[in-house]
Amino acid sequence: MKTPQKTIYVLLKIAKSEHAEMFRAGIMHMNLLRYFRELKNEAGELIGDPYEGLSVVLQPSQIKRVVVRGYTEGPQGAKVYLPDAQIELPTAELAGPLLGYLEGVQDLNAFCMYAVHSGEFRSISEENLEEFTQYLRIEADKIGLGPDKKVVVVEDGRAFLDRIELACARERIAIRKAKLMSYFDITEFHGLIDDPGFHKTNDYSAQREWRLVAHILDDGTREFDEFGAYNLHIGSIEDITSIMTIEEFNETVQALLPDAEDAEGS
Repeated sequence: MKTPQKTIYVLLKIAKSEHAEMFRAGIMHMNLLRYFRELKNEAGELIGDPYEGLSVVLQPSQIKRVVVRGYTEGPQGAKVYLPDAQIELPTAELAGPLLGYLEGVQDLNAFCMYAVHSGEFRSISEENLEEFTQYLRIEADKIGLGPDKKVVVVEDGRAFLDRIELACARERIAIRKAKLMSYFDITEFHGLIDDPGFHKTNDYSAQREWRLVAHILDDGTREFDEFGAYNLHIGSIEDITSIMTIEEFNETVQALLPDAEDAEGS
């Protein structure tokens, strides 16, 4: 599964006022992937994802047979566990795709941001300028955002990443990767997912997520909350960020338009 190249113009943190100010103070709240998988979206916000960290999707139409080992049929059709037994399930009776998760992926910590990027646009012209400008705007209704959210604009992306790298080096935290998420149709995709933790279903594509994933071991000196989240302290970033409402950002989005006609990048 490949992600088309996109140019990132700016990274945003969209959050409630108190969380936005916490981020500007240099505190990156990094939840476990397991947290997102178990979280229910009861308030209409698309934060929880039952497929978070998915590693393999097997479509019934692409499978010849499914064998479950360790079980057999007992009285009245009940499944009985036997170490050396196996039972075959008809693929036609499967309600949906078979899903698999690699061990350890759910225990990675992630920090998620919104990326304003070029999307599928490969060149900007007078003909598509209006469409492209609209694409750069945040569509709050499509990503489950309430009216109380603030936008923290990272105005110097390189400095921001440098401070993250310095903090991780200081705290001996291994960064796995930091990149844009890829989105896919779970009713059609079949096979292994490369880079588990960096792919989500199309239901979340409007979030245009950029994610940093790290392996943060509990070495006895670090403090985690009850859900396994960790606060990475990178120092104040007020000097390289600004804060505004979603409406204010959308009104000024034209300032992000590239000078060059070619919008291709990585």
